[in-house]
Amino acid sequence: MKLHPLRTNYLLLPVLLFICLPALANVLEINPQETEIPAISEWAKSDILGVWDYSAQDVPYEYSKGIIYITKEGKDHKVKVTIGTSTMEGENVVVDKNEVRFQVYVEGQTVDINLSAKGNDLSGQGSSTEGIFSLSGKRKS
Repeated sequence: MKLHPLRTNYLLLPVLLFICLPALANVLEINPQETEIPAISEWAKSDILGVWDYSAQDVPYEYSKGIIYITKEGKDHKVKVTIGTSTMEGENVVVDKNEVRFQVYVEGQTVDINLSAKGNDLSGQGSSTEGIFSLSGKRKS
């Protein structure tokens, strides 16, 4: 029995595809080292949202270091400030791009805080009845 040349081509095509496709897939494989996504993407680094270790100058020692949490829940932004074992909720929180303004109550007094983020750095100032003080911080990883 003699096979027709066209029929032979139809029989060989699936065999060739079966052999060549895996080899082609290996050639087209993307190198995973080239596609790694950094832990904190560039756009997120410039965002004020996150967890920040802060230090404050010209304030009583017990308030000089802590952690600031800036989050977004739905449409609202939330701020929490943790100093030692106590946590204070921020009020009147306003976020505008890389800046945040809020108030916390410390020992019955209102403290106004204004901060801005640039990459992984945080800077700004606070004011209370005791005066104006500066704040600085670093994003926690």
